[in-house]
Amino acid sequence: GPSPPPIREDDQAEHLPDIFILCIQELIELSGYNVIMGSPDKDREEGIESAVDFILRNLGLRGASGQPLYRRVQSVAMVGLYSVMFAKDALREVLSGFDVGSVKVGFKGSTGNKGAVCIRFVVGATPVCVVNVHLSPGQEKVDERCREFRSILQQAFQSVRSHYSILEHDAIIVAGDFNFRVNMDKDDIRRNMTTEQGIQKCIFHDQLTRARKADEYFRYFREPPLRFGPTYKYIACSTEFDWKRAPAWCDRILFTGKQIRSLTYCRHDLSTSDHRPISALFEVVVRLRPPQYRPQNGVPYHHPPNHSYRYEIPTTAGLRVEGESPRLTVHP
Repeated sequence: GPSPPPIREDDQAEHLPDIFILCIQELIELSGYNVIMGSPDKDREEGIESAVDFILRNLGLRGASGQPLYRRVQSVAMVGLYSVMFAKDALREVLSGFDVGSVKVGFKGSTGNKGAVCIRFVVGATPVCVVNVHLSPGQEKVDERCREFRSILQQAFQSVRSHYSILEHDAIIVAGDFNFRVNMDKDDIRRNMTTEQGIQKCIFHDQLTRARKADEYFRYFREPPLRFGPTYKYIACSTEFDWKRAPAWCDRILFTGKQIRSLTYCRHDLSTSDHRPISALFEVVVRLRPPQYRPQNGVPYHHPPNHSYRYEIPTTAGLRVEGESPRLTVHP
């Protein structure tokens, strides 16, 4: 049939994020060979980028000039971890300072099957960092996950080429498979999963919720209210839990910063994996650089006001991409 009419940016600007960052934790199978070789899959990365770009271009998302509303601006990968960033074309004049980083924490820091990839950038004069994490699994490995998170925050961007601190950014978002579980035995979790009151009891015993109160680094971060069911562990292509492992909220999105606030936080029922993907929408108030000093009649220009930008951060933990043309669902 005929192509849909373009959605003008000025018609739906309040509903469309300015920046869209996709975080994937298992772009490739974490087999022994892939972990030892440590090489990301370029074909699958390009497939993801092409799929997202195709969706954004073919849903009629165009700006006032008639050009595509979004463009790919940055990506980074390490073994199965992969992040790609798209931004509205209208932001190109205020985006700068791009850099990427990665931290290995698998096998005591020697392999990248667990760890993080990071994208940092500056909007106007406001530095932003988005971290995509995959921490160690296991009911009893709370302290290990806390140590891994500390290593990621301390070691990212610490190289000859880059020297930033994640915690120095004005807005920080950390998304991914944190792998924290529920401090209850499986039978108790099974009984409590049948009622809303029981689910809230499980959330009360969630390990990450407790770590955010006790751990010196997790305590720095906030999380939007957790109002969705477990993200793990499901039978693939089913809505049923796989009781080989107890259900848990493994996949989470944390944030910190004085000028950032959460707008939405939800789980999506995409059932191709044993995980469920989640997404969050944030609003960040940024400082714009003042224009070049050009006095007219002895009066300089004033600094422009602060502006707000929206960031949508979906994380598809456990996504396993089959074939050369992966399909993605974009939720507005």
